[in-house]
Amino acid sequence: MYKCNSGTPMSRSRVECDSEEDIGILLVGHHAMLTDSIAARLRSEARFSLLGIVRATTGAVEAVAAHRVDVLLMDIDTAETACFKIATEIRTVQSHVRIIFISAMIRDRYVERALQIGARGFLLKDDLPQTIVPAILEAIRGGASFPEEVRSRIVVGPTGASIG
Repeated sequence: MYKCNSGTPMSRSRVECDSEEDIGILLVGHHAMLTDSIAARLRSEARFSLLGIVRATTGAVEAVAAHRVDVLLMDIDTAETACFKIATEIRTVQSHVRIIFISAMIRDRYVERALQIGARGFLLKDDLPQTIVPAILEAIRGGASFPEEVRSRIVVGPTGASIG
């Protein structure tokens, strides 16, 4: 059984979420200040179930495998390129998981990788308090949330989305 960062067993089995109620969220990031503030915000929403906080990127695969995660919030700065590899692995095994990346800055290579993986969002840490809940809900609805300076440059072609 996987244990979240507090040592509390995560035993909740889930079915895929198809509504905006009881959304299972897993948070991946090693910066306690960031993850704890996001966790507090998520806990204030009755429709969200915070399944756990994973401090190491590699633990995300195990946590997602153990539970039916609807939304995975992943701090890119946790392990830079390793987070994209892990996210790709998760999407391969659990294609229903909506991934939202969180970063301190917009880097085209990060946005490109997020788009290639099929991420449902890319949020800036400075914008989190007001963007996190709408981004999660948009992801559940099948949409995506990207900063305006990124959205205006996304080009959707026959092979998928990219930065133009």
